[in-house]
Amino acid sequence: MKTIEHTNALAEARALEVPSRELSLRRDPSVSQFWNENRKLLKASWAEWEIENKDDLLVPDETLLDPRLRKLLKRLGKIRKKNLLLPIYGKKLYLVFM
Repeated sequence: MKTIEHTNALAEARALEVPSRELSLRRDPSVSQFWNENRKLLKASWAEWEIENKDDLLVPDETLLDPRLRKLLKRLGKIRKKNLLLPIYGKKLYLVFM
């Protein structure tokens, strides 16, 4: 089991030898053992990474949505009827709002 000897958990985690893809696909017991033995270190390193990168993180917003889905959601937001038949891209979509 890897112990966190100094405060740079991120560097320690990056230095770990990760089980191969083949072992993971075969569900080899050593893969579970790796994750179990390094759980605390990986958790600490993730927290450290978030702190170091907090200013560069992508903030999800509507621009991540497909433009067609965004348009549909805007239309649905404006219409508040219980049952609705909407023509969408040449197809009829029947929506039931609860």
